[in-house]
Amino acid sequence: MGIVYNQSYRTTAISYLGVGIGYINVLWLFPSILSAEQIGLLRLLPSIAFMLLPFAQLGLSQSVLKFYPEYAKKSNGSSELFSIMLIANLVGFGFMLIVLKIFDDHILQFFESKSALANDYIHVATILVLILSYHAIFESFSRSILKIVFPGIVKDVAIRLLYTALVGAFYLDLLTFPEVVNGLILIYLIGLSLLINYVLKKKSLRFTINFKSLKTSEFKKIGQYSIFTLLGASGTYIMLNIDQVMISSLIGLEGNGIYTTAFYIAVVIEMPRRAITNITTPLVSKLFDDNKSDEINKLYKQVSINQMMVGSLLLIGILVNLKNVYALIPNNEVYLAGIKVVYIVGIAKLLDMTFGMNGEIILMSKKFKYNVLFTTVLAIVAIASNWILIPIYGIEGAALATAFTLIVFNILKLVFVKFKLGLWPFSLKNILLAIIAVSTYYVIIIIPYFSNIWLDFLIRSAITTIIYVIPCVLLKISPEINRVIAEKSGFKL
Repeated sequence: MGIVYNQSYRTTAISYLGVGIGYINVLWLFPSILSAEQIGLLRLLPSIAFMLLPFAQLGLSQSVLKFYPEYAKKSNGSSELFSIMLIANLVGFGFMLIVLKIFDDHILQFFESKSALANDYIHVATILVLILSYHAIFESFSRSILKIVFPGIVKDVAIRLLYTALVGAFYLDLLTFPEVVNGLILIYLIGLSLLINYVLKKKSLRFTINFKSLKTSEFKKIGQYSIFTLLGASGTYIMLNIDQVMISSLIGLEGNGIYTTAFYIAVVIEMPRRAITNITTPLVSKLFDDNKSDEINKLYKQVSINQMMVGSLLLIGILVNLKNVYALIPNNEVYLAGIKVVYIVGIAKLLDMTFGMNGEIILMSKKFKYNVLFTTVLAIVAIASNWILIPIYGIEGAALATAFTLIVFNILKLVFVKFKLGLWPFSLKNILLAIIAVSTYYVIIIIPYFSNIWLDFLIRSAITTIIYVIPCVLLKISPEINRVIAEKSGFKL
């Protein structure tokens, strides 16, 4: 786990630098300059692109993670795998364009009633699909060589700073709003260029159309795995983005602006998970390749308790300071409608983190084909629950749909991993940690609020950290986190 904590620690630090930039953007800059409708549009277009991404990418990024350890052992194998991915991605994007053209009228009708403005910019989402698909491939190659820090800088810091510059240029009347929307293409293109340059410097990969070291059977194996992961990834991407698309269609772009602002406040808690997943996925692939199931089970438990421990602290910190957070948002009377979304999505994301890396284990195992079944269920549940709950409860219905979908999805994967692979992530420490977390929350919420927002935030956050961390450390909930604290503080724990 040494490399996991070394890389994930640095990546988490970068992620939270990005979070800081994101908070300035989402909670202050955007509401100060843009209307909720304009914010909703800027968030909707990338969401549409991410929903379409698996169908253009054909599951290739996961195939890189799966097969890189095997092909890296062959002479020129890495470059041949690299070339296959670049070619196949372009073919996949071409097929996606054909399908979009066939259903063009239906797509436009979907947004015509409540979000007609979105139809003027569908081309932006389409171009973003191509850029994001290649970004995912290069990111997977970077992850395969256990270099996850720079991709995190690009995704979490550089792109958010470019968003800041884009909206700032609109504020200074250097750009019109239509130019801002089209500027999304430039933002993600710059991010892709930075990542390509980094990967090619770190790893000697060259494009080739001569695949001498790859047999026909190996092409078939890669193709089969990619198709199955395509079907699997499509369900995941639908679940992650369907709420914004359906809110925009059923309520409008303003509702999406309010919802995504609240969602961003809550989703911050899962940043550590993203960092840990980036480094554990290739490790799990290698452990399966070496038939080390005991090591996988150990890693499974460590990831579960560590993600739950960090996620609980962050969620408590957000919820007890939620009044302060919303007080800082310009025109907050508009955005207060999303306050319950923060609670619902925050708890759902914490549960998702606590279930650990069951999805990564399934994808990297020989049982990866079953992931198609789970993600098919996921997509159906996500679409149905949003369709039912949004008309009844509005944006809170979208949050409830997200929570319900995540819980169903994780329970299915948990049971499968237990009975098919003999792996289990939980222990009594998870129960003990839940007691500590709930107790901490209820102690903090009885503390009266100070009139000064910043003073209240600092005091409330400090007390939360002390009350939560001390019992976790003393009870040795996470030996790995205890070790990190000991190394940083100099105390023997």
